[in-house]
Amino acid sequence: VAMQNPKSPQVLRLATVEDGNIVLCEEGMSALADCSEAVHIVGVVGPAGDGKSTLCSILSSELCSQPFSTRFPARDTVLEAVTHGAWISVVKAEQGTVVILDIEGVDMGQSLAETKFALLAAITSTMLVYNVRGPRLRQSALEGLQLYNLARKQAAGISSAEREMCVLLRDTTAEALAEARAALPRVASERSEAKEALSVVEEGKLHALPVPSTTVASQFGSNEELFRQVRILLETLVPRSPSDRTGTSTATTLRSLLPLINANVISVHAMAASNAELEAELDMMMHEQEYSDDDDNI
Repeated sequence: VAMQNPKSPQVLRLATVEDGNIVLCEEGMSALADCSEAVHIVGVVGPAGDGKSTLCSILSSELCSQPFSTRFPARDTVLEAVTHGAWISVVKAEQGTVVILDIEGVDMGQSLAETKFALLAAITSTMLVYNVRGPRLRQSALEGLQLYNLARKQAAGISSAEREMCVLLRDTTAEALAEARAALPRVASERSEAKEALSVVEEGKLHALPVPSTTVASQFGSNEELFRQVRILLETLVPRSPSDRTGTSTATTLRSLLPLINANVISVHAMAASNAELEAELDMMMHEQEYSDDDDNI
């Protein structure tokens, strides 16, 4: 359990990796399963070291109106990944129950774990936030965005529950955001390899947060503009309309689909495959899983 204010929502480990496979952790799964009411689940994903955990802490604290009360585990280091596995915070907010999900970063050289966590995040979340330092999207960040866009499509094939996705450019001014939005059509047309990755952004789901004026985890007053933008962002991430799922149903789905996630449906070769090939591969994996479940019940 991460350190936090005693009155703030707990930060609990949802999943970790053992021998190359994702293993669900009971502390986080129990907290999720206990949410029998409708929940919005905001999954924060993206490149390692770009501030996902800090963003999760800010979102969770803002939702419960206790600045810096929730701290997702993060280490200030350039030599080691700051987040390992998946962590959640369950917040009872004005908008209803909101789960903030922090997923370990991509471009860490562990492609198998990254693809599995991508599918876990896409299956679990109602909204995926691809968090990346801006204003420019480096090639590795584009590849990660493509991975999560593909994971979202695969999750839609597994479950009919709605899930959206947006891109959040960190340390980016309003002017730089406007320039990025204007440049997207040209970049997508000139760079075929980026077109699929940028398709989610072309839908207008591109946001930005400014550079903090001081260490964001310790100062509130000098970062008023940053937090004003965070509150605007939350209006997009957590709609007032009820969610179509409960925490209980999400936990049940996650447990039942874990073998499929660990089978690594989003394989390396699938990244370049056609949608028809991806659907065929997914259908085969689901059929094998159903057959295995039938054997277990004999």
